[in-house]
Amino acid sequence: MRKTLLFLAAILFAVSLQAQRPPMKPGKVDRADVQMKYYPSDSTVDAAILCEYGKFNIDLVRFIHMQRIKIFTKEGLNNLIFTVPIELKSDFKGFVFNEVDGKVVKEKISRDHIFIERSEGTSRVRIAPPNVREGSVVDVSFNYDGFPSVWHFQHKIPVRYSELRIPKHEYFSFKFQQIGFEPIKTVSIGNYIARDMAAFRPEPYINSEDNYMTGVLIDLQTVNLVTSRGSYFRDYCSNWNAVNKYYRELDGFYTAMQKPSWYISDALDTIDKKNLATTELVSRALRVLHREVSWNEVSDMYPDSNLKEVWEKGTGTSADMNFIFMNMLNKLDVEFKPFIMSSRSRGRINPYLPTSNKFNYTIVAVQLPEETLLVDASDKYSPVGILPSRCINGGGLEIGDVKGRWVNYEPAETRDQVNSCTMVLDSTGSFTGQVLISHGGYGSISFRRKYDQYSDQDAYIEQLEKKYEGMFINKYENNASNNEFGEVQEKMIVEMEGVASVMGDMITFNPVLIERWKQNPFKLEKREYPVDFTTAFNEMMVFNIAIPEGYEIVQLPEPIAVATQDKSAVFQYVSNQVGQNLQLMVKFSVNKPVFYENEYGELKEMFNIVVEKEQENVILKKTI
Repeated sequence: MRKTLLFLAAILFAVSLQAQRPPMKPGKVDRADVQMKYYPSDSTVDAAILCEYGKFNIDLVRFIHMQRIKIFTKEGLNNLIFTVPIELKSDFKGFVFNEVDGKVVKEKISRDHIFIERSEGTSRVRIAPPNVREGSVVDVSFNYDGFPSVWHFQHKIPVRYSELRIPKHEYFSFKFQQIGFEPIKTVSIGNYIARDMAAFRPEPYINSEDNYMTGVLIDLQTVNLVTSRGSYFRDYCSNWNAVNKYYRELDGFYTAMQKPSWYISDALDTIDKKNLATTELVSRALRVLHREVSWNEVSDMYPDSNLKEVWEKGTGTSADMNFIFMNMLNKLDVEFKPFIMSSRSRGRINPYLPTSNKFNYTIVAVQLPEETLLVDASDKYSPVGILPSRCINGGGLEIGDVKGRWVNYEPAETRDQVNSCTMVLDSTGSFTGQVLISHGGYGSISFRRKYDQYSDQDAYIEQLEKKYEGMFINKYENNASNNEFGEVQEKMIVEMEGVASVMGDMITFNPVLIERWKQNPFKLEKREYPVDFTTAFNEMMVFNIAIPEGYEIVQLPEPIAVATQDKSAVFQYVSNQVGQNLQLMVKFSVNKPVFYENEYGELKEMFNIVVEKEQENVILKKTI
């Protein structure tokens, strides 16, 4: 989009836009704002945005983004982090204002205090000026080519005033879509104002805050030029075919697959292709890729201009690895298509509102006779056809030779975990025994990813002992290295202290020794946005606890079985005594990943029941 706009600007005659005075001037601040001790409408906040302003200038093909922030506490300094598509420190300027001896002192923020980190197609700018403190006002201003895909009027801190201006132009038409729940004022198409915007309060289990914070999605829809130097018309996003055409012709995207890829030939020759089904051939190609190149943890949509250097270096972005993988499939005569999407952290794309400006991630759609397999080649933990959680975001656009095709994606796999504990309780309240934990589906993917983050097994065991109250692990093993993508089983020989309370001739303990829900994650009476668990999940726990000789069970939690009306969430708790053993089975299944606002009340009540039941205790009494 940036190159397109630069080209169009070059052939335009000078067009004067109506000058409008910005609502703020960087470097000039009201003294009252510097002296402000707390935010009037919410005295608890750590910081507030006093003014935010964005304007696109089509003649310069530049977007200017200004923001003025008031810092009230030390924690408020965390708000000096911005995600904007700038590449150079010269595109930024800023000032800090403090009151010193009754006067407002202004200090320019130097380039030494600006840090730019690139991720997911945008740049994260971190500012750390030395004299920012409680009471400071900070002005920042960014300039960059093009325009943002979204302008947020709402943030995690309150906003006193926010304005977006994309002036109407005779040659350019933009498409705007309002999102969020707070009201904004439409001055005209492309000119929006919000005042006294409340802070966005995130709740657990949302796929992206960007989906729900009040804002405007922005797209360049068409360009229609008629000048003395010729005419030009281009449709960018009136439908998915227009978007498809844009990406097929975009330099650095589709053309990356047309560059020479002889450098991968030797590695592919190691694959024995005889009598291989296509799925297995794709899997083996992935193994070769992961053997040669590792992901550098940077997510992106566009590959490096020299993929040969990426291959030789042995590390690259998600886009680098996916485009190399497409080159590999091409050499193996496997049919594929690029597949673009908005990553989970970026926010969903509405399949009924085509966009060319919100995509930020590229994967591969492998074409089989019966189905299409989606593959993120950068993720070594996910088998062919199963995407990592960062890609679970509703779907994406399959780039075709002529037409684009929107493909919805919801994971068929669930996140499964089965815990089996065989324990012996003695009269002092100590447990000894064996714990088996089985991870399946997305659970096994999550386990492998987490386990590899630890320096060694001892470090992993240490965090387990912190996670499980009173547990000491005498022996630990798992089978993660023995199977590439299958179920992972952990086996532990353990002791547990301080879990049971001994009072005279009574012993009290919670029989759900591990992995119980200790609190309801849903606090709001009413929720305005969906609950998104990413995937459906199944949790099952089986406990077999031998009680001490000379004791009897005088209180045992009653069995219970409850479900939501449509059986989308089911909870079972079954307890009984067999001889000197207490047997307990707890099963909690959430059978779909997303619950909408009208289902929130029932889901919240289900979690209340789960939490309350899993807090109930067993009471033993000494008989001799």
